[in-house]
Amino acid sequence: MTRPGGRIILVGMPGRVRVDLAPLWQREITLTGAYAYGVEELRGAETSTFDLAFELVEDCGLGRLVSAHYPLDRYEEACGTPRRPAAGAR
Repeated sequence: MTRPGGRIILVGMPGRVRVDLAPLWQREITLTGAYAYGVEELRGAETSTFDLAFELVEDCGLGRLVSAHYPLDRYEEACGTPRRPAAGAR
């Protein structure tokens, strides 16, 4: 969803991941890590980073990317099966 020459910011706690960076390099995308979130200025107004993210999800129709929902007490199952929803997931 990032335009060529754009920027992706990873927000949150670090962890071990393996990522093919070739598509970022090929499209000249900047990848930046951030340990926290805050307030952004857009079109002369300040808004929270999360509000901007929620707006992006809605405007771009990204809600369809969520394939399963798990209750909190099934977090271990949810983390172990990120590519295919488990039976009974809603």
